[in-house]
Amino acid sequence: DVFCLSSRYEGLPIALLEALALHLPSALTDVGGISAVVTNANEAFLVPAGDSLALADAIIGLTNASARAEMGAAAGARSLLFNMAVAVQAWQRRYLAIAP
Repeated sequence: DVFCLSSRYEGLPIALLEALALHLPSALTDVGGISAVVTNANEAFLVPAGDSLALADAIIGLTNASARAEMGAAAGARSLLFNMAVAVQAWQRRYLAIAP
């Protein structure tokens, strides 16, 4: 129903991208590249690393079914930015624009 990632250090976690593709709202620590992938209170709740109470509050915030559904839909939409087929099509459009 939800995804939780409580890392202290991350780069760009593939597990997060997979959770987005599954339309899962998330509770995440705001480390590494995570905030470049999601927006706080849109697709996920972001909390400071090491703040277990804030992470617990974020998870509790995801118990609201309507908020969970809304964030899950936003997560699914956001995942399209990280879809390989979409990325390839975007690069193809760029190349064709400069060298038809």
